[in-house]
Formats: sequence, structure tokens, C-alpha cells
Amino acid sequence: MKALTEKVKIYEEEIEGLKVVFIKRLDISSSFGLLTVKLGSMITTLKIENKEFSLPDGVAHFLEHRLFEINGRDATELFSKFGADANAFTGRKNMTFYFTTTSNFFDCMNLLLDLVFTEKSFLKKTIKREKMIIANEITMYDDEPYYLGYQNMVDAMFWFNPLKKKVAGTVDSIEAINPEILSFTYNTFFSKKNSILFILGDIDESELFDKIRKKVKIYKNNDIKFIDESFKYIEPAYPKVRKIQLKSRTTKDLVFIGFKPKKDKFTIEEIIASNLILEIIFGSMSPFYDSLFSKGLIDDSFNYALDWEGDYCFPIISSYTDQPDTLLVELNKEIERRLFNTNITEEELTLSKSNAIGGAYMLADNPSNLIGEISTLYLSQVPTLEKYIDILKSLNLIELNDLLSKLLPIDNSVTVTVKPY
Repeated sequence: MKALTEKVKIYEEEIEGLKVVFIKRLDISSSFGLLTVKLGSMITTLKIENKEFSLPDGVAHFLEHRLFEINGRDATELFSKFGADANAFTGRKNMTFYFTTTSNFFDCMNLLLDLVFTEKSFLKKTIKREKMIIANEITMYDDEPYYLGYQNMVDAMFWFNPLKKKVAGTVDSIEAINPEILSFTYNTFFSKKNSILFILGDIDESELFDKIRKKVKIYKNNDIKFIDESFKYIEPAYPKVRKIQLKSRTTKDLVFIGFKPKKDKFTIEEIIASNLILEIIFGSMSPFYDSLFSKGLIDDSFNYALDWEGDYCFPIISSYTDQPDTLLVELNKEIERRLFNTNITEEELTLSKSNAIGGAYMLADNPSNLIGEISTLYLSQVPTLEKYIDILKSLNLIELNDLLSKLLPIDNSVTVTVKPY
């Protein structure tokens, strides 16, 4: 297996406060640009010069919508003129704008930078129109069975932690958004110092960095210093509610079980270890998964995930099922078995690490996934895939089994069942 450094090289430079990460991948026809701004749904309260400011829920997502329009035209149309596909999304801590193209790369890169850093004005009539669009989007999601179950589970799990905040906000919260709030949020967060530009492609690095230097110097520097106060309330160790039953437009019962870890914060090493734990116990190659499937308790919708952002995380398991009560009993029995009788074994850990390392190598041959994975790792202080692989190799059985009881505490779980009307 070729070393990753033979396929992928990473160059970093800070230009006018903007961090630039160039992922050079030879012999590919497509190029990718991804610009991340450190603003998401979890950022709700901030302090500037000892004065506290509160942001309405959903303001980051609202800004994403407004920024993806230039002079009244959807940015997608402008990118398509250069032969590029483009989009944007808002997460809990970051907002991301990105494009993919096989031609006119530098035109697309300049458009991406203009999209984010050109000074903006926000008009009442366009804000009113956007509120209607986003309100419809919120209503649509609120009626979707999976989203309904997931959001109720998160609401039940957390008291104050802004992890529970809806990315799009609520119909009521977006009604509070006005031009002044949008201008304040944009001017505070949309600066070169608060952003990272990721580029991937077969591009000459000298030419790339030279063009970025010339481009970004035209944007003004924003020196507003703020402190994120969103986590100022102490989060209780236990869930707010343990069990919820809902009804929705589903044809089959949908079950969620989430776990509030008995650990306040996780290091990136513990996050990576937690993903291995979930894969070992619930992955499609595990004996437990086979058992559930053969008993008809789950179908292809069965899913497990580590929902994480920064140093916070919580595991979720979900599935459509004809036997919700039996499935929940089986899930709890397997977790109890792992906690008290049969811990993770050396053989299971070795196989899981091998699969994860193999997956990292395969990323080098999938550029569209590669830029997303590297940007996610980079934002978590893991600058390269080699570092990620080193972390995987360093994990040991004692660490995983010690983490297991903190990650999957049955007495700190929340169950949600979504039933048909």
C-alpha cells in the first residue's frame, strides 16, 4: 500500500489572517474549493467588550441563505457559468460554502471568496421573502418522522447545552431576525481571521498561493474580538426526559435511543475511539447486527452514529421496526453484556482499526470525500490523514473498555418512539 504522502500532499499558509489549506492530489481532473466560517447554530451568546449579545436561533442558517445570493442572483447560477456545481450548509459550529469544477478553477475560487467576504447589505424586503422560504422549510422538516424523533431526543437529552439548538431555528425565532441583527452577525463573524479556505486538486501550489494573496488583500480586515458565552450554563449530568412517544406520518414504528455520556468533554482521540466502539458493537459486520436482522427486529434503515461537535458528543441508534419494545430490550441487553460480562476483545479492536485505516487510505482515491474528511479533521486539530492513522494505531484495549461505560450509560439513555397516526 502506497504511503499517503505519495498520493496526497498538504500545504498550509496564513494569508492576511485567512488560513489556507491546499490538498494537492495529482492526476485528477476535478478541483474543489471549500470555505468554512466559524459560525453555527451552537453559537447563541457572545460578549464584546464586556457587553453580552444574544443571537436568535437560526440566524447562522438565515445568513447562509442570504449570502448565497449576489445582486439578486442565486450563486448557483453564477458558478454554473464556469461549469461548476456549488452549494452551502450550516452546522452546529461552522458554516461551509463549496464548489466542484473541472474548468475555470480560479474564477470559481474568486467567486467563492467574493461570496463570503464582499461587504453585504441586508434589505427588509429580501429578509421578509427569506423568512417565508425558511419558515416553510422548518415546517416541512418538523413533519418529517426521522427529524421529529431526532430533535425530540436531543431536546430530552439536554437542558442547556446548545447542541440541542435547531440549525434552522424555529418559525418564531427567525421572525426576530432583522437587517441590524444580520449586519451585526455578519460583521462579527465573517472575517478572514475567523475562516479557513480548503483547496483540493492537481494545481501548482506557487500559482495558487500567489493568486490567493492578490485576491484576499482587497477584503477589509475585521478585528472585532468576541468571547463565545454559549456554554455559560452548567449542564446537568442526567437527561431532562427519559422516554417519549410521538405520532407522525410514518407507516412503521421508528425507534431512537440516545445516550448522554458520563463525561463532559471528549478529546479527538476519544472521539475516534468512540466511533470504533460503536462500529464494533453495532456495525453491519458485528454478530449483534446479524442477530437483530435475522430476528426481523431491524431492516436496512438501522443506523448508529456518534453525533459530535468539537469536544461534545453523544451516541445515537435508530431503526424502523415492527417490534419497537423488543428491539429496545435487545439493545439494552447487548450494552449491559458489553459493560458487565464481555468487554471489547483484542481481536475486535484489531479488525476495527484495520478497517478504519484501510478506509483512510481509500479516501485518497475519492477526492470529493477527501476534502470533506480532511476539513473535518483539520477543524478538530488533526491536520492530516497520517495523524488520524497514527491516532487509530495508538488506541489500546484498556482505553476503549474504560471509555465504553462512559459512552453508553444505560441509566443515562433517552428513548423516543415515533408511531403512525
